[in-house]
Formats: sequence, C-alpha cells, structure tokens
Amino acid sequence: MVLAGGVALGNDLFNRAWGPVGACRSLSTALGVWSASLASLCLQRQMRVRLLVDGRSAYRGEASLVGFYVNRHMAGGLRYPPLMDVGSPSMGVCLVPDVGVFGRTRLLAAAARAGSPRG
Repeated sequence: MVLAGGVALGNDLFNRAWGPVGACRSLSTALGVWSASLASLCLQRQMRVRLLVDGRSAYRGEASLVGFYVNRHMAGGLRYPPLMDVGSPSMGVCLVPDVGVFGRTRLLAAAARAGSPRG
C-alpha cells in the first residue's frame, strides 16, 4: 500500500488501530489521534514524487510530506472546525520536500496550533 504523506499514514494507523495507537484510541479518540500523529512522524519516509499541474511537471524529486486539501480550514488541536464548506472549490496540494523528523514535528505543532511555523 502506498500512502501519500504523513497525514495519510496517521489516518491509516488510527483506522487500523495499529499497536500503540490502538491502545491509545481505546482510551480516548483524542489520545488516539495524537498517538497516530506522533507515530506517523517517526515512521514516515521520504518518497519520490512527480507532481503535474495542468499536464505540466511542477515538481519532481524527494518529498517528506504530500497532502491534499479541499479547503484550508483548521481549528487547531488537530481537528477541523464544526462549520466548514466541504463544497469549496478551493483544492490544492501541499508538498514539503526534504523535511526530517524534527521539521515534521514542527509542522505538526503548527497544525495543532492552527498556525504556521515560525522561523
């Protein structure tokens, strides 16, 4: 199975109730989400990516994270807000090339705060 990025890996670990994630998930959903997020940070590996936009190559190389979004709403605490427009025409791809585990941890912290990394 090929998963596109850390979020997909975290979702997969959570949904399959993989090992320690399953144990945390049985205690609480929030703890399961956090444990799946942290586990995906450690297990995520670089992947070869080729991104095409309108049929033209936009990126080709190694990537640490690849994500797809329909809209950019994030409420913080690794959750979406209760009111969001899932029919939004705003769709995009987030691609982060060559980020190690510490960079991915920083991105996770920013997503949990619903902000962007500083520095």
